[in-house]
Amino acid sequence: MSSPKPASSSRTSTSCSRRTSTSTTSVGTRPRATFPKATHVFNRDEWAYWTQPDVARATPWVIDCVQPLEGVADISLVDGEHRLNDELTLLQTPGHTPAHISVAIASAGEAGVIIGDVCHHPAQVTEGWSPVFDMNPVLSAQSREKLLQRIETDRMTVIAGHFPHPGFGRVVRTEGKRYWRAL
Repeated sequence: MSSPKPASSSRTSTSCSRRTSTSTTSVGTRPRATFPKATHVFNRDEWAYWTQPDVARATPWVIDCVQPLEGVADISLVDGEHRLNDELTLLQTPGHTPAHISVAIASAGEAGVIIGDVCHHPAQVTEGWSPVFDMNPVLSAQSREKLLQRIETDRMTVIAGHFPHPGFGRVVRTEGKRYWRAL
């Protein structure tokens, strides 16, 4: 891997550690970046955690999909909340994984957010539950509450990949409680 550099390219592709199954392909026995002109942006702490030798050995997808990016792709490691461009910002939402991120989208006066693994079920919008697969359930609940407050304040459309179809919706309040309303 070339030395990680700040994310500044206009050809930026985000890769989050748990969503990299299509980041590389193989040509014979050699890995090849699926998107060779892209910059793969990772949170520095997330990259450091998942690429530790003991962790990587216990998570085959890291060995198969993340580590092969080194040397064949442009990788940029970023810290904290990070603005990729005028329309995309990486938001810190740790807890599910050590440095989980969500992606805020702002365009043409509209706002949205890809929540990733912040919520796995619409009930989590109302209740403070954390699933057993959150690595740090207390931190996950704190991140979820903070993001849900931002979603309400900024009136963001939510893209929730784990929710039932269509996975797009809004957080609404009824009688003082938050609820998920699918679009």
